[in-house]
Amino acid sequence: MKKALKLMALLMLFAALVLAVPKSASAGKYDKALKMTVEEGISSLDKRLFNAGVDDTYYPSYLAFEGVSNVKVTSSNKSVCDVTLEMSSSNTPYLNMDMGETGKAVITVECDYKNKHYTSKARIKAVDYENPFKSVSVGGKNYKNIFNKSEVLLRGYYYFGYKKIKGKKALKITMKNGYKLLKNKKWSHYQAKNGKSVPSFKNGRTINFSNITCISIAYKDKEGYIGLAGFNNSNR
Repeated sequence: MKKALKLMALLMLFAALVLAVPKSASAGKYDKALKMTVEEGISSLDKRLFNAGVDDTYYPSYLAFEGVSNVKVTSSNKSVCDVTLEMSSSNTPYLNMDMGETGKAVITVECDYKNKHYTSKARIKAVDYENPFKSVSVGGKNYKNIFNKSEVLLRGYYYFGYKKIKGKKALKITMKNGYKLLKNKKWSHYQAKNGKSVPSFKNGRTINFSNITCISIAYKDKEGYIGLAGFNNSNR
C-alpha cells in the first residue's frame, strides 16, 4: 500500500512538472515574440509608395502592448508627410499620416519597453498616382482600366480597382516600364472567401475567382519603393 501511494505521488509530481515546463516555455516564447515585434517597429512601412495628398492611418500593433510608453513620432519632411500619434475610440494608438506634396520623408517612432529604448524608421515616397499596369489580363480580357485614376479608390499606401468576375480564369499581370511585379506570397496574394481554399500567388495561374474577394498585387518602382494595389472582385 505504501509503495502504491509513493508511486502515485511520484506520478503526480512528474505530471505537475510536465505541465509546468510547457507553460513556462510558452510564456518565454511569447515574451520573446513581443520583444521582436517592438524591435521591428514600423519596418513593414519601409520603402513604401504613398499617394501624395491622400491621408491615411497606420496601426503598429506593438504600440498597444502593455508596458510600451513614452511614444514619440516624427517626420523628416512634414511637407511630404506630417505624422501624429492618435488614439482611436477603442483606445488603440495609431499613426495619422497627413500626406502632402510629392517627395520623400523618413518616419521615426521611438518608445520605451521594459526599461529599454527602441527606435524604428520607415522611408516613404509620395507620388502623384498613375496606373502602373500595362495589362491586367483575366481570361484573355484586359482590365487595366479599372486602375485608372478616375476609377480607383485611393488610400495613402494602397488603392483598389473593382471588377466582379466569376469562374476559373487565368490572371496575367504585365507592368509598365519602370515597375517590377513582386511575385512572392508575402506581398502578392489571393484573399479567399470564408471557408474557401486558394493557392499561393503565381502570375499567369488559373484561379477560381468565385472563391476570391480580393487580389493583393505588389510591385516596385525603379528605386525599390513598394506599391500596393487591390483587385477587388466586386462591383464598386
